[in-house]
Amino acid sequence: MRMESYQPRPRKGRWGIVLVILILAAGGIWFLSRREDSVKSTESDDSSTMNQDGQTTNTTSGNKTSPASQEPSLSPQQADQPAPGPKGMTRGLAEYIGPSPITVTRVSREQAVADLREGLNLFAQNTNLLPARTLLNRAYISGQLAEPQAIQARKALEDLADRTVLRRESLVNPEDPYLRSYTFRSGDMLHSRRKGGRVTRPGVIARNRLNVPAGVIVWVNGLRSAAEFRAGVSYKLLQGPFHMVVYKSRRVADIFLRDLFVRRIPICIGAAETPTPEGYFRIVNGGKTVNSPYYPPAETGRANVAIFPGQAGYPLGPDGRNMKIEGIATLGTNILASQSYAIHGTNDPTSIGQAESRGCLRLRNEDMEFVYGAFQDYAAPDDPSATWDRWSTITIQP
Repeated sequence: MRMESYQPRPRKGRWGIVLVILILAAGGIWFLSRREDSVKSTESDDSSTMNQDGQTTNTTSGNKTSPASQEPSLSPQQADQPAPGPKGMTRGLAEYIGPSPITVTRVSREQAVADLREGLNLFAQNTNLLPARTLLNRAYISGQLAEPQAIQARKALEDLADRTVLRRESLVNPEDPYLRSYTFRSGDMLHSRRKGGRVTRPGVIARNRLNVPAGVIVWVNGLRSAAEFRAGVSYKLLQGPFHMVVYKSRRVADIFLRDLFVRRIPICIGAAETPTPEGYFRIVNGGKTVNSPYYPPAETGRANVAIFPGQAGYPLGPDGRNMKIEGIATLGTNILASQSYAIHGTNDPTSIGQAESRGCLRLRNEDMEFVYGAFQDYAAPDDPSATWDRWSTITIQP
């Protein structure tokens, strides 16, 4: 009886073991199939297509390839630590902005004067342009030079910028940290391709993290449009973004490529009754427009009447290039986009160098064309539609 009652138990246990094995096997098969599906799904989002010339082009979705999603590689504690620059600058914000006039570490006056002397000597020899440029720029951006010395530095740096980074040709010195040479491939585009609000194929600008609009890449290569880029040909790419520092009392603005001074331009600032605000600004996301409508001041009684380029009373230049700016609140500039401060061209060239605007910055139309084409508007770090991770800053000083 015991044997008979005992014998079925092991048999029942064996069937239980077999049943467990079958369940585990089925679960393993299900897991592997799901994993394979997941891999296939990932590959479909991050697939590669073959160009006509047989080279592979990445077609990753915007959320995966967009540089805007790449946060600074700092811990929260490190990101909150103070950094060189204006009050409120942190290491996280400085890394987000990148090399610029407001994030650079400045040298002492003694070092700046020594750098100026050595840089001018190399500049005069006309053989070591990049070392000369580095020394002169470090001296100038320090803010430690007397005005006669600053004039010397600016003159040399503008010449060097015109012969290197802004020269309208495709030649690139491989040692220049502000430039990159890129050989276009069949099917390459400057802009990224989107579908349904998502980036389906990053363009040349996004893949190389240039942080500049397409227009300035076309311009520095001496081309008329992006359609003129040809496969198999190497072109110059600028490592942006560009920045601006405005000196209201002098009615001038300095233009920088990252932290490199490239030129000074004259401007018009706000009149005494409608002054241009001071502080740290950026271009509103989507705030760059052409043929921009102009609405006269409320006191004219025509505040709701839009005026367009070519019409009487239009003040923003022949093509209405306009860049709306907003304050960088973390640096203490609480100017909202709704307050409608902007950088734009003008139909009154005699106002340049004066204080006559209603608070906006007016530029000569040729300067506005360059700035509009070179400056990058703001994009939040978590903006999935952006293909740039750094943006231009505008510093307005007294």
